[in-house]
Amino acid sequence: MQSRVPISFVALASFGALLVYHFDRALLHSPEDALNAPERLEWLKAHRWWVIGSAALSVIVVGLSAIDLGWEWAAPAFVLGGIGFGYSVRLLPGGRRPKDVPYLKSILIALCWVAGGAVAPLVMGSAIAPSTSTLFLFGAYRLLYIAPNVLAADVQDRDGDHAQGIHGLGSRVSMRALRKISLACGSLAVLCAIILVNQGIGVELLVVDSIGVMGLVLTIWFLQKPRAGHIALLDLWAGFPALTWLASWYLA
Repeated sequence: MQSRVPISFVALASFGALLVYHFDRALLHSPEDALNAPERLEWLKAHRWWVIGSAALSVIVVGLSAIDLGWEWAAPAFVLGGIGFGYSVRLLPGGRRPKDVPYLKSILIALCWVAGGAVAPLVMGSAIAPSTSTLFLFGAYRLLYIAPNVLAADVQDRDGDHAQGIHGLGSRVSMRALRKISLACGSLAVLCAIILVNQGIGVELLVVDSIGVMGLVLTIWFLQKPRAGHIALLDLWAGFPALTWLASWYLA
């Protein structure tokens, strides 16, 4: 089964994610960041013009990409983008944010990664509609891939999050447990990949993509405690499927 994801969708997703990041970190100034990543706040203040310039560029790229894609591709991306923007805004009664609801922060982040980075591209980019079992397995594979990243971020953010009443899925996870969970997720992700080969997904692409899974798991395994810089490295591993996308064009 071949799934061709257009470069416009990759650009829309990438620059849209950057916009969400700037909105949460630079515009809203989420109060928990003062404890979780004070050095990041200082960097954002010191590089304000870079933030403004990259945000402006992101708006242009997102707009042009959406026009090029058409509504069939753009609509799911904008729905997921709306979730990304909305989860940090005080929309709920009492001035609460969606991410203030216990565990909803982790769930929404994982949902956006799985839906936007796996399910939507597979559905929209396939000439033949994938079966329900293939969609489920590919979604499970991507969830197992991204789960260690989400949990590690919760561990790193726990002090500031707890001070603001935020409880992520990984808030109470010890480093020892995080390593074991990450290893289990990585192993199960590889198992899903093997089954997906029998479902018609290209073995070459799954091998390339699995490098990201293993890199993420190994990085967590050797951490003493996640820091902001470590989370940035884990985010790079989480974005490794971009190389898988490049490989899909090369192998086509």
